[in-house]
Amino acid sequence: MGVEAVPLQLAFGRILFDSEVDINARITGGLVPVTVDKYGLFQLEVPMDTPAIRLELDNG
Repeated sequence: MGVEAVPLQLAFGRILFDSEVDINARITGGLVPVTVDKYGLFQLEVPMDTPAIRLELDNG
């Protein structure tokens, strides 16, 4: 049984909509989906070959 190393990059930032935080925002495209915290901040580990991350809002 071997171990596979996957090169990663760290994506982080703050998401605001009309100067407001949407704590139901979800970000996908990394190793696991993440949500923003109460300040709108997020951190996501993304494989190096991922072309984009996606922001999903609870209202579709």
